[in-house]
Amino acid sequence: MHSIFTLKLSSPFSPDISSMIDALDRYQATLYPSESNHLDSRETLSSPNCRLFGAYFENQLVGIGSVKKFENYGELKRFYVLESFRGQGISELLVAALEYWLSSNSINLSYLETGIHQNTALKFYENLGYERTEPFGSYRTDPLSVFMKKNLASSEIIPKKESDPFYIVSFSSQLRPGTNYHEVAEKMVQLVKTQPGYLGMNSIRNEKGRGFTASYWKDLESIANWQKHPAHIEAKRLGKEKFYSSYKTTIALINTIP
Repeated sequence: MHSIFTLKLSSPFSPDISSMIDALDRYQATLYPSESNHLDSRETLSSPNCRLFGAYFENQLVGIGSVKKFENYGELKRFYVLESFRGQGISELLVAALEYWLSSNSINLSYLETGIHQNTALKFYENLGYERTEPFGSYRTDPLSVFMKKNLASSEIIPKKESDPFYIVSFSSQLRPGTNYHEVAEKMVQLVKTQPGYLGMNSIRNEKGRGFTASYWKDLESIANWQKHPAHIEAKRLGKEKFYSSYKTTIALINTIP
C-alpha cells in the first residue's frame, strides 16, 4: 500500500491553516498587484457554501485547498502545497475531494481563476481536465488572470453521508505515443464499478495522452481487494510494460468531520 495522506475538513481560522493562508497571500503578492489578487478572506472560506480541506502527512499540514458552491457551479480557491511536498500528488487529491463534494451536491461545473505567471499551476489544471474560458461570476476581464472550467457531468458518484469518512485513490499517467489502451481501460472501468466499497470515479485524458483518474472508496480493505483483483493486476502489468511512459498513484483518507 502507498503512503496515505489525510484530508481533513478544516477551519480557515485554525492556527496551522491560517498560517498557510498567510504564506499563500505573501506568495501571491510577489506575483500580482492587489487588484489582481482575488484572495477570499477567512470569513468567506468559513461560510456554509464553502469547504476547505487541509492535507496532512503524519500530522503535519502540507497543503490546503477549498471550493465555493454557487447555484449551478463551484469555484476552486486557495490551493497551496509546501514546496518540499510538491510533486507527490497532494494537489490532485485536494481537487478530487472538492470535485467529489460538488458532484455529491449535483454541481456539474467547476471553475477557477489563476494567474498568467503560474505556468506550473496552469499545466496542472489542464492535466486534470480544466479548459480556458471566459470570466465567470463577478470576475471581469483581467490581463493577469486566466479563467478555467471543467464539466463534472461524466463523474459517477454513489451518494453517501457527508460525515462519513472515505478514501480517494488518484492515478495520473502519460500514455506512450501510438498506444491503444482503450479496450483495457474500458474493461477496468466496467469491472471497478462492481467492486465492494466502490463509491465512484472521475476520469479524464487529454489529446496529449495525459490522464487523471480519481476513484472513491469506502475503506482501505476495498482498495486492497481491488488492487489484488487478477484482472486489475494484469492491467497494471500491461500499463507498466506497454502503455505508460510515466504514472503516479496517491491515496488519501478524507475526514469530513472538522
